[in-house]
Amino acid sequence: MQKIFCGSIDGLKNVSISFEGETVKELNKEPEKQCKGSLNVRLGVELHTKAKMKSIEQNISINELIKNAYNSNLW
Repeated sequence: MQKIFCGSIDGLKNVSISFEGETVKELNKEPEKQCKGSLNVRLGVELHTKAKMKSIEQNISINELIKNAYNSNLW
């Protein structure tokens, strides 16, 4: 009896897969490393100071300021 399965594979992005086999291991593809949700960005002293002052002015954290700037400029 032949076994057939279909679906998506967590951790593989931008990949179209047509597959016949017994196990997913037969694909020989490694999942992409999942993002942790934290990112270390080097701003330099001047930009860091500006971000600090702007976050104080807006009464939010620097992290929130950077997330807001990212969301408004890139999405």
